[in-house]
Amino acid sequence: MIVPKLMVACLSSIVLSFSLPVFMPVFEDFTYFQNVFMYVFYASPIIFTYGIMTSIFSEFLSQRMTFKIKKITSFLMHLMFGAFFVFPYGLIFDLSVFTEGTINFATVMGVFSAFIFFVINEFILLYVKMKNRS
Repeated sequence: MIVPKLMVACLSSIVLSFSLPVFMPVFEDFTYFQNVFMYVFYASPIIFTYGIMTSIFSEFLSQRMTFKIKKITSFLMHLMFGAFFVFPYGLIFDLSVFTEGTINFATVMGVFSAFIFFVINEFILLYVKMKNRS
């Protein structure tokens, strides 16, 4: 279970490091590749810790449900934990996100990252299932 999650975290880090600077550059005066480096430097450790832990927890909580509801529940839990990323982000990096309202940098980045993590996770799980069949 941990090896596929590590693969998902690695692929998510790559995808997010190259896509997030397009929508939310860390520093406006940096070039695209400087922002990519900043996301690699800061986002990758967060994805490997917070992302893997919350993904495992989301799947654990949705285990007892039927297949269709299990996937929907897991998806919604991923998004919820992505939105809740504002709390560790605010406490570690920037307390001002708590005064900016519900829609802020940390919430948007967390939900988008959780969505990408979930999609890549589903593709990896599908790949593993197909590989085990043959």
